[in-house]
Amino acid sequence: LTRLRGGADRLARGDRGVRMPRSRLRGLDDLGCSFDSMADAVTAGREQLEEQNHTLEERVRARTSDLEGARVEILTRLARAAEYRDDATHQHTERVARTARQLALSLQLSPDQADLLALAAPLHDIGKIGVPDAVLLKPGRLTEAEFDVMKTHAHVGANMLAGSDSPVLQTAAQIAQHHHERWDGSGYPQGLRAEQIPLAARIVSVADALDALTHERPYKRAWSLQDALHEVFSQSGRQFDPRVIDALHQLDHGQLLPTQRTLELDNEELASHS
Repeated sequence: LTRLRGGADRLARGDRGVRMPRSRLRGLDDLGCSFDSMADAVTAGREQLEEQNHTLEERVRARTSDLEGARVEILTRLARAAEYRDDATHQHTERVARTARQLALSLQLSPDQADLLALAAPLHDIGKIGVPDAVLLKPGRLTEAEFDVMKTHAHVGANMLAGSDSPVLQTAAQIAQHHHERWDGSGYPQGLRAEQIPLAARIVSVADALDALTHERPYKRAWSLQDALHEVFSQSGRQFDPRVIDALHQLDHGQLLPTQRTLELDNEELASHS
């Protein structure tokens, strides 16, 4: 009886090999056989349950992967909607995301943080949806009044993205609101300075400026990568966070202007990791 009780305790703890020794007393031997049959049934039930749980976990993982892929695609299409009117290549947001991710890794952020930033960064200019074409696409210098209209895209974008429980959209709202703030406090919309500006916005600010300089816009020609880097580096401690500029120095500058195929491969990898 003591062995039966000990065997029951072992069975409850998950021991699948517990068996009762045979007894010369018929009643006890029958009891041992019954215990062994019960142990077999419990073991079989546990194995079946584990298999069902494994199958369910696989289905959940597959479904989660599908949902994450759909989420990435929705965010990408939303970002493209913002750039569609003023970027002939329709790749500005993807290039900014790529550079921002490289900068984040150079700053020793974790791969997960860098991936989150890469998903949020393309939404930095979503507020431009609310800027009239006469201002957004003006080929010359903006008047002070027109520039005031242009600056509203920061608040508009932040308001569009605010209130979400998603870490990506929370980060995107911060970036949209603050990517035109300057390290020296002379930026907009709030005139924040130095580390008052969220790090994600400081990173995207550099990536956005570099891409804008190296690509044609209605109001400017495209600069060479060398000239653009020289200009961005010169703004360390004024427009840009010196730490982010140091991180930019450490990157392979030859890889900063990716091909379309490179962007496609980066997007596929990002979707698989998110």
